[in-house]
Amino acid sequence: MVKTKKKLSSSKKALLLVLTIAVMLPLAELALAYLFGTSLLKLWEASLSGYQTAFQGLQAEFEAVYWQGGWWSQSETPAGWNPSLKQFGYELTLDPDQPTDGWCDLLANQQPLVVEDESYQPYVWAVGDKQFEIHKVKLKWAVNVWLGGTGDEAADWTTFNIITWEPNYAGAQIWIRLTPRPFKYFRENPDQMYIAPACIVVESVQWASIDQDNRMTLNDPDMSVMDINPGARGENFGIYYQRGGFPINVQNEITKYYYNGLALDPQVFRDTYWIHIDLINFKPINKFEWQIWHKWKYPSVKLEITVYAFIVGVWKVKLAKEEVPQLEPHKPAGDWTDWTKPFRDLAAAIGSWFNNPFNAITFWLFLLIAALIILAVVAPGVLRGIGKVAEAGGKKLAEKINKKEG
Repeated sequence: MVKTKKKLSSSKKALLLVLTIAVMLPLAELALAYLFGTSLLKLWEASLSGYQTAFQGLQAEFEAVYWQGGWWSQSETPAGWNPSLKQFGYELTLDPDQPTDGWCDLLANQQPLVVEDESYQPYVWAVGDKQFEIHKVKLKWAVNVWLGGTGDEAADWTTFNIITWEPNYAGAQIWIRLTPRPFKYFRENPDQMYIAPACIVVESVQWASIDQDNRMTLNDPDMSVMDINPGARGENFGIYYQRGGFPINVQNEITKYYYNGLALDPQVFRDTYWIHIDLINFKPINKFEWQIWHKWKYPSVKLEITVYAFIVGVWKVKLAKEEVPQLEPHKPAGDWTDWTKPFRDLAAAIGSWFNNPFNAITFWLFLLIAALIILAVVAPGVLRGIGKVAEAGGKKLAEKINKKEG
């Protein structure tokens, strides 16, 4: 009976230790965050609304789609529609009806705008006793737009497998909001910095197809019937003041931007800018082999874009081109030809998790706690022995210290 009581007592102590550490870990993380500064807490707060990068520059968001005579956005849906998927922001996902039938999905993603060339000399001039300068920089950007979905979403057909309808997003406009992001890293930010896009031009267009087996074919000749605008090298995006391109009297706008005490031109420097991609012909391609097997392809297009921007003031923190991997054409999920990929992805995810020091500390603490629990339950004598060894070592160390002091 005595031995049983000791085992139960050790188990209870181990469980109490686990509960204590579980309560203390979050408090310790908060304390560490406080020691590192309030900027970490501000990042947690900012994540509620979100941002693409914490570098200064232009931020692009897929804000809305104008299609079927109405606006689709995070808060808007045209009357009579019930979308199963609708996500706008740094990515775009829109399925306007039921998830596995009807219209296919319209999707888009992007690469952040990054600095490609800063070789331009700033233009410096003076007005009275005030000194001014303006920089022209070259930014790189890339956007993927594609369709996805099931075979039932790719087309409708009759009993004899004759295709009667294919979903075509022709006439849809993808509206992208560009927001200047002069992040203030300190509340008393002493630097002034104002950004405005001067010219947005297409550098390259790459078409691809995604078939029923989720295989991608770059430069598929079947995609030659697809068309978007702008959709060729050298074509420019129009830059608008408001979503939809509605006219606005900028002279009546009260500018918020002042540099060295003088107001900047509100026709150039504004809170937000808008551009759009027009889908002229954007649909799946369907066929029936031997009038039996349904085959289909969804289109995918990658736009590489150059943005020339004016910057007034000093641009302190920039995202350079070499810091961001190149945006690849959209690659569909479900390609099981490489059986090692899931294991490689798992290993990469584990490695990334361990790169966080908090995760590593938590993991080793967990292993230590688990070992203590096992020893307390299975071999409490070993645990007591370790404690005695540690106690004896502590006494010897104390004796040495006392001798040295004596």
